[in-house]
Amino acid sequence: MILRMTDGTTTVDLAGGTDNVYLQDDYVPRAPSVSELEFTAEAMRDGGELIKATRRNVAETIPVAIVGVSRSDITDAQHAIEVLLNQAQLHQERGIGAPVYVEYRKADAGDIYRSEILRGVLEPSERTAGEMWWAGGAVAATLGWKRRYYWEGPEVEIPLTNGGEPATGGVTVENTDDGSYVNWVDIDGDDVAGVLPAPVRLELTNTYDVVHKLGHVFIGHNAFSNPATFGHILEAEDAATSGSVESSASASGGEYVLFQWAHDTEATVLEWSLPSELMSAAGGGHFHVIMRFWLTLDTGVWFRLRIRSQNLSIWASQQFQVDKRYAMTVRSMGVVQLPPWLVGGHDAVDALTLQLLAQKQGGGTLYPDFLQLTPTDSYRVLFQAAGGAGYGQRIVDDGILNLLYVDTGAGTGRRGVFVGRGTRVTLWPGRDQRLYFLTHSATFNTSEIGRTMAVRVYYRPRRLTL
Repeated sequence: MILRMTDGTTTVDLAGGTDNVYLQDDYVPRAPSVSELEFTAEAMRDGGELIKATRRNVAETIPVAIVGVSRSDITDAQHAIEVLLNQAQLHQERGIGAPVYVEYRKADAGDIYRSEILRGVLEPSERTAGEMWWAGGAVAATLGWKRRYYWEGPEVEIPLTNGGEPATGGVTVENTDDGSYVNWVDIDGDDVAGVLPAPVRLELTNTYDVVHKLGHVFIGHNAFSNPATFGHILEAEDAATSGSVESSASASGGEYVLFQWAHDTEATVLEWSLPSELMSAAGGGHFHVIMRFWLTLDTGVWFRLRIRSQNLSIWASQQFQVDKRYAMTVRSMGVVQLPPWLVGGHDAVDALTLQLLAQKQGGGTLYPDFLQLTPTDSYRVLFQAAGGAGYGQRIVDDGILNLLYVDTGAGTGRRGVFVGRGTRVTLWPGRDQRLYFLTHSATFNTSEIGRTMAVRVYYRPRRLTL
């Protein structure tokens, strides 16, 4: 058996090895308790609907004996434990120093799992703390800690694919999905072990050798909306529109739409038919609508998204303007639920129509290229705050250790020049899932469809009990 405390540099063996500490009883990890929130419509009604259940961190106590041939041996062993417990609490309160873990393996072989210690105390027994016991070379004590509700296994790189054989070491994605380029990677559910959803460390290396640095990354995650059949790209040229379809090698699919209007009233820019098969795959999920415009987005435009069924409007967003602080041709346009009924996935769902509307005093001009329906089982946006990531540099979005930085690609020269918004990617055990990426350079209005990144994904499988 292995039972020890460690911060990765200093380790104290608790199972009777080299550190003068011996277990006085078997250690059996406790399962976390659960807090529940239920709703009952009437006070005298049986049962209720479970709205939310959350697991609590685990408090455990362990009887140990600290032995030594001298008093200093015993005090040194005590202080080594107390230093790690104090460091664990300091890391929680102020983010200083490395986290501290309890590591455990109950058999003589197999993987070692870890659970982060949040705080703890070592309390010598009153019966053995007297002077006579010191002379006898042993002190009984109770070691108590509060740890995370889960255990993490060894770190693993997950094989990825976007058409070829699943592989580790980096899979290339581009900036659209039009038959020539691909902006997603698939993960086989059999490669995600454990019981609980687990955060990942995403490593995104800029492999596009141009002067424009990588500046913004939009990341979507699909675990529940049938990744294999959910078509996430809606090309502007495939929509119904009164605008003109224009050709360009720098547009997704080789075409974009030029839409102009000269009145003050709201205009329907694009109208896509969302077929029954797409709605069935969507399964009632929520999707960030992200659009790429072929040319600079006209300022002062008010947008609206609307969903129609059999020529009737069944949902519409409020009018909105995109964030004026960033001159970007890739823009988040809000969130829609598809379909807005029959949540959970059903076959033979009725087809819908998705409309993009625009309004501006005196009219305006837009150059829509494509719309991406971005699943939000996890949704994350990385914004450069100072300089972006140059060619060969790597963005590391580490949900395991809660870090976000850019480095040289070799682990050196770390800089905290990106800001993350939204939830970090969290993979679900046993589910086939897909990650989607859209990018924008650090240069105004530059979002090349051929821009490439190499994607790598690492995780630690999570379990409740061992």
